[in-house]
Amino acid sequence: MKILIVDDDDLVQKTMQFTFSDSDVTSAETGEEALKLIKAQGFNVLFLDIRLKGKLTGVDVLKKAREIDPLLPIIMMSGLDDDEIQRQCLELGAVDYLVKGTLDESAYRHKLNNAAVWRKKEAELLSREPKMNPKLCESYLKYRGPSKFNEELHHRIEVIGKTDGPFLIFGASGTGKELAARAIWAAFGDEHRPFIKVNCGAIAATLIESELFGHEKNAFTGATERRMGLFEAANGGDIFLDEIGELTLEFQPKLLRVLQEKSVRAVGSNHEKKFDFRVIAATNRDLWAEAKRKNFRDDLLYRLDVHRIFLPPLRKRSEDIESLMLHFFKSEGLRNVEISHDLLKEIIAFEWPGNVRQLMTFVTSVAPMIDPVQPVLTPSLWEAWKLKPEELSAFMDGAGANCAGANGGNGVAGKLAGETNLSPRQIKNIILERIKNGDFNYDKASKERQLLYIETALEYTHQNQAAAARLLGISKQRLQMWLRELKPPESH
Repeated sequence: MKILIVDDDDLVQKTMQFTFSDSDVTSAETGEEALKLIKAQGFNVLFLDIRLKGKLTGVDVLKKAREIDPLLPIIMMSGLDDDEIQRQCLELGAVDYLVKGTLDESAYRHKLNNAAVWRKKEAELLSREPKMNPKLCESYLKYRGPSKFNEELHHRIEVIGKTDGPFLIFGASGTGKELAARAIWAAFGDEHRPFIKVNCGAIAATLIESELFGHEKNAFTGATERRMGLFEAANGGDIFLDEIGELTLEFQPKLLRVLQEKSVRAVGSNHEKKFDFRVIAATNRDLWAEAKRKNFRDDLLYRLDVHRIFLPPLRKRSEDIESLMLHFFKSEGLRNVEISHDLLKEIIAFEWPGNVRQLMTFVTSVAPMIDPVQPVLTPSLWEAWKLKPEELSAFMDGAGANCAGANGGNGVAGKLAGETNLSPRQIKNIILERIKNGDFNYDKASKERQLLYIETALEYTHQNQAAAARLLGISKQRLQMWLRELKPPESH
């Protein structure tokens, strides 16, 4: 952790350097000196005295430092216990205020930890990436399965997770690349460090540099204010570059320089700024084959490929499926779920094209339908969940308006309606999981199924059309066009 202490009292500086002797501590006596340091490198926390030598007061430095680094936790210090000054500092963006000479070492460390927690939360909000189910994510990080692969994977992560990286994770979609990345972050042993996720494939090529490096005010048309980049947000922690194989050849040398120098130049800036971060990259592509085809720079690949992790498809580690499933059920509050031998054989034999992610969503979707007192995973729940798209369409058409499941109907619809007694909410839960897994083909769906999927997406996003469109993997304009086609305005 990099700490900046700004105080013109030599005794205070030495005392705090001793208190934080296990951290990288830099000292400054004046506000002018402090601002130069903040512009040149990233700090994890700033302890700032209100009264300083020179022209700038601590309050002046607070205002300017907040503009330079909005994520820098600033703890104001004073020899006076003045409520009015404290209120003013907190309103200007300080995260805490302390009176010098009244705190012991443990109190100082407590304030430091609080500042780190604040920065981690604020930094991770910048990535705007959807968060994984926290219960299942935490559950998976603690999971220890029976397979040799799983044992070796966790041992390797525990060892390499304490190094400086970089780390490169390979695996098909859904094999748990983000979970492995979070395990690497956790293995470092400091829960206050930020974890910044970046989906490189979801950011337009024209915006990737600004997103990762940030930009200055007026750097380009529309840049009305300074924007912090995600590398800067990751200062003191880890940045996870998911789908790194999607980066353009034009941007790759810029990323290579950042990895080599650990410094970032924002778009429109003439100065580079040093940061401390680890890089975790992931891809479902064969980057060596891509490098041979000149689609990925080999020098960037060599720089990334220091600690390599390969995650096989779930079907290749079938001995983990039962224990993983029961582990996920446990995280949903269901212990000792009973599964018959024949049903378990069928579940293990399933292809699981969505891998660990699909297994997690299966558990999430059926858990509310299982009796917590006598938890049993029934064949009917499994059959309803694993319906193929055409079977689900037939089920919905057969169930009609009464989705509560009357016993009538033929084929799959009648069979499942009778066996599961699914409610409309349960039907929509199944549909929602299929949408999340990308199992939605508008062109091949019936009109009823098209409308059902769209209504489910809109309900899930509280009628936010932009969010529903993202969920369905389409543009907002196309969603609106579908709605016009499927639900024409009523005539009056």
